Amino acid sequence: MTPHIPAYLLAFESTLRPFVAAIALGLIWMGAARMQAPAQSRYTTAGALSVAFVGWLAVAQYLGSANAYFATTENSVPTVLLGLLIPLITAAMALWLSASIASLVSAIPLPWIVAAQVFRVGGGIFLVLWADGRLPWQFALPAGLATLPPAALPWLGPHCWRKRRLALAKR
Repeated sequence: MTPHIPAYLLAFESTLRPFVAAIALGLIWMGAARMQAPAQSRYTTAGALSVAFVGWLAVAQYLGSANAYFATTENSVPTVLLGLLIPLITAAMALWLSASIASLVSAIPLPWIVAAQVFRVGGGIFLVLWADGRLPWQFALPAGLATLPPAALPWLGPHCWRKRRLALAKR
């Protein structure tokens, strides 16, 4: 069974994907520029991570377009979890086993990593599908709101509460 995906979602995702990739690659190279290591080591590590990232994107795009994640029968094991777990396990092992990768990642400023999560506003797609009548609210509402990062909702962020507490304490 091939799911029907509305054209506006395909256009939105196709537009968003290059920006997400550019942000991730920018963070890798920013970490390389700030990393405490010889220049050759820094840029070799950043180049290897960039190649691995672009390779992962190409494989994910191919598998997604071939419907490999969701093409299952009633008796087969769902493979969508493999698409989620394999990259996470690979990244965790790379961080644990490679001091240069761990050093590069730790050189990326934390506020930039948090700000890079703004692409998660794409979780609003679930809300759009709910409004379009394609998803039940029981799934769309929690999934859509859970994927929105606090950075996209500044009135809910912890910094807002801290400012309010300070203002109340001064009174």
